[in-house]
Amino acid sequence: MAAVLAHSMVTALGCDSADACAAARAGLTGAARADGVKVSAAADGRPEPVAVHAVPVLTKGFEGEARLQCMVDHALLDMKMQLVRTGLPLEHRVGFYFAVADPAREYRALDLITADSVREEKAEVAKALAAQPFDGACAQRMLGRSAAAAQWPGPARLMRAMAAGQAGSLACVAAARQDLEAGHLDLAIVAAVDSLISPATLNWLHQCHRLKTT
Repeated sequence: MAAVLAHSMVTALGCDSADACAAARAGLTGAARADGVKVSAAADGRPEPVAVHAVPVLTKGFEGEARLQCMVDHALLDMKMQLVRTGLPLEHRVGFYFAVADPAREYRALDLITADSVREEKAEVAKALAAQPFDGACAQRMLGRSAAAAQWPGPARLMRAMAAGQAGSLACVAAARQDLEAGHLDLAIVAAVDSLISPATLNWLHQCHRLKTT
């Protein structure tokens, strides 16, 4: 039987589970204007700022994979501290399962894009990306750096990396449970990281009419 022994969370509401849940109960949202990102208003075409939910302080000044790395570093260190208190050995038979963003995300949901030229251009890129298999290299890089930063006591074995969108974390949980029940591991660490506030992603959301402005 598998059991959850620890959990960690890095969000716009807080950099650990307790702070984030307390902020949510208090009705906080963590919304703020995106730095340097504006989109054209639907009504008159004037530039409008975009409302985002960014992780405070921790990721300030970081973009792309570096932003995600900061979040994973903090979460894994918090997770390690919790697991150490359980007294379980972390040196052997520990596997990591990592869900990351779909690398072709900005070329999905093309039916929501009303601008013909944009939709057709993205469709061509989507075809090329579909021919490239997901190799999980970004997950391996981030895990290696975070394990080193947290001084993880044993090898950080990446058992599975997935880019399955919103279902990625659940797919990793299912894979981890299967390996635990089969006796391949004693402990499984499931991680998932994503950020929707990069200029490219915000522009895609705006093109799909899924972006809230302020």
